[in-house]
Amino acid sequence: MKNQFPSCLAKQLIDKFSYNPPGTPDLLLVTGPQGSGKTTWCMELSEYARDSGFTVKGLISPAVFMDSRKVGIDLLDLASNERRTLAVLRPPILQDTSNFGLCWQFDDEVVAWGDYILASLGTCDLLIIDELGPLEFTHGVGWQAALSLISAREYRLACIVIRPSFIDKAIERWPWGQVMPVTHTL
Repeated sequence: MKNQFPSCLAKQLIDKFSYNPPGTPDLLLVTGPQGSGKTTWCMELSEYARDSGFTVKGLISPAVFMDSRKVGIDLLDLASNERRTLAVLRPPILQDTSNFGLCWQFDDEVVAWGDYILASLGTCDLLIIDELGPLEFTHGVGWQAALSLISAREYRLACIVIRPSFIDKAIERWPWGQVMPVTHTL
């Protein structure tokens, strides 16, 4: 049975932000443990917002599963619905030796594509970025355009997925942001 948490919260959030006057952007820093439903919530939020007549832009990184095992990560451009393979699971022997110690092998061209999308986004009602983590905050790579895009505040609402270990850095960078923990496992 599917947990109703994401749908109810997405509806409440869009209903609330419908009344925000333009020029008063809100920032939600969405965080939670792996598997807690952050990406699912972002997908549902984008669908509900679009159905409510809002312009939705940004990137979502849905997991790719094979036999109930996460084997990859895709990248979905919310403006065009174009989807590409962002990362694949590295062989265990290589997981800690390169690629910043991550277990994922990122496709540099798709990372650059995502950064280009973010750099050329412009204004929107709802901005979603799923997710920012060690690549952006520690290593200075990944979606660097996201950092200035969020600070520019050219959106009515931004929902940015931040790994729990980087939430303090996100709050330091964007002190006006509100932390929204997602703790329900779907």
